[in-house]
Amino acid sequence: MKDKLKKNEIGKEWLNRNVAALGFTSLFSDASHEMATAILAQFLIIELHGSAEILGLIEGLADFSSSFVKTYSGWLSNKLGRRKPIATLGYALTGTFISLFAFASSFLQVLFFRTAGWIGRGVRESPRDALLAESVEPESYGNAFGFHRMVKEVSMGQQELAVQEL
Repeated sequence: MKDKLKKNEIGKEWLNRNVAALGFTSLFSDASHEMATAILAQFLIIELHGSAEILGLIEGLADFSSSFVKTYSGWLSNKLGRRKPIATLGYALTGTFISLFAFASSFLQVLFFRTAGWIGRGVRESPRDALLAESVEPESYGNAFGFHRMVKEVSMGQQELAVQEL
């Protein structure tokens, strides 16, 4: 039974090193940035004396930027044929800029850090998904993407528990 879970019909393992690494990289990345963004509203309003409108501007610009960049990062990864360096750059941008929230002293800094972090998210998603698809046979896409999504959802649970402790 265990072999059936790990192999598709032609015998190639779907839970390979790439699938596991991408899943756990997403787990830790998502857990860290979700914890930071979960307290963003309180930080912005209480510490930086911002408003709901400013928070909306920050979130809207960050989401727009991420969505816009996804198109070009997918195109670039296809053109170069190199997905891992682009995905790695995206993870690094997200981790770097989201951690800079701690040093923000104005809402403009938060706006910049959040937008730059979410641009990193946009940079990484298309190449990461293409890398995941290239790592398994087409018959195993459901297994590989399902595993990846499951691991990402675990990070959401971690974030909820961590924020409740604050």
